[in-house]
Amino acid sequence: MSGSTARATSRLHAGLGRLGYGPDRLIDGYEFSDVGTADAGTRSVRFAAFTHSPPSYRSAAFGVVEGDLDGDAEGRLGWLGSLGAPVVFLVAGNSVEVLKISRLRTITKIESVSPENIQSFVENQRAWWTPDAMRRFK
Repeated sequence: MSGSTARATSRLHAGLGRLGYGPDRLIDGYEFSDVGTADAGTRSVRFAAFTHSPPSYRSAAFGVVEGDLDGDAEGRLGWLGSLGAPVVFLVAGNSVEVLKISRLRTITKIESVSPENIQSFVENQRAWWTPDAMRRFK
């Protein structure tokens, strides 16, 4: 993992923590079954944030993955639908892509944010992204 990717991931972790996702709701290296495939293989994200415990598809609010958005995002990242999080951050070097994941596994890019601005971006979403707001949304 590059230094800029690590910094962006750390800033996301801190920003979500300030919204109310405490240590019991932010799980590093979260693994889950990809129920959208025939073999239901195991997938993982850098970390995931949950509205409440225990962590599950139903309580997933955010996921963080590291990589590039080049090419067919839905084909390459459709497995994120199995996480259950409606918002995923794709951290890649000098950008953080904010993606909306629908229940039908379609992926829509919401925003591209620099790693330096990701904490303020997350804070600006406070009204919609706190654990209580995300639980009501889901």
